[in-house]
Amino acid sequence: MLYNYQSVINITTSLKTGRVHLGKEVTGVGAHIFGKDGLYPLLATPTCKLEDAADMEFVFKTVVDGWQVAGGEQEVGPLWSFVTDGDATHRKAGHCFFVKKQLPITSPLYGTLSNLPSMNRYTSDGGMTLDFDYKHIFKRE
Repeated sequence: MLYNYQSVINITTSLKTGRVHLGKEVTGVGAHIFGKDGLYPLLATPTCKLEDAADMEFVFKTVVDGWQVAGGEQEVGPLWSFVTDGDATHRKAGHCFFVKKQLPITSPLYGTLSNLPSMNRYTSDGGMTLDFDYKHIFKRE
């Protein structure tokens, strides 16, 4: 926190020694209900772009667990799709966290997804599917 001159010195020293990092971008997470207007903001956190996939997995887990603990599933509904951008670290973390087990035949999504050729039918432990923002996919092509 920046309170006075001494706090400026402390921040500068911490940045130089690598104890803290300077946030260059922000990772934002929000929940949206398909077919409805509005967004539920869940997280905004700075990033210095030195995080690795394990750090992002922790962020994903924190968001999903927080939704459950805060009663989001009961008040709004379950999380069943998670979308991230095209950042390589986010893609790797997404695959590690959300692409773990094959969608069970008893899932309400199975009837639709099983009939789509080349559709990824792997989900997280909680049954969430992974998707990527199409604008970032097209940018990589």
